[in-house]
Amino acid sequence: MSGAVVLGENGMVYKETNKTKASARDIPVFIPRLALLAENAPDGVLCPYPIKGMEQHLRTILRHSGLPVGGFHILRHGFSSFCYFAGVSELTAMKLGGWSEFQPMRQIYTHLAEKQERADVEKLRNALAE
Repeated sequence: MSGAVVLGENGMVYKETNKTKASARDIPVFIPRLALLAENAPDGVLCPYPIKGMEQHLRTILRHSGLPVGGFHILRHGFSSFCYFAGVSELTAMKLGGWSEFQPMRQIYTHLAEKQERADVEKLRNALAE
């Protein structure tokens, strides 16, 4: 993953370099169907586009899939939350997600699912009923 999208004076600006050294990284492919594509891709690189091309490609895929259209930033929120619910260690989530500190990942990017909150409240009720 290389490149960055930052807010400039006239809107979003695409940069070829990352904001920090930690945010330049290789991201393993977790989804089995995508892993098959990566195996057949040149040099194992699934998406060789610069970040601007990747974002446009993502929006096209979302639009054609009937899903809400968003950019990579919204995927960071989803990724952090997915790691939390999957029980992935925070250190691994930070490394893969490109965060250099726990606090932003915890407070900004990780979202509690309503279903999980209801299940946790039920656990508390059950524990107090015993």
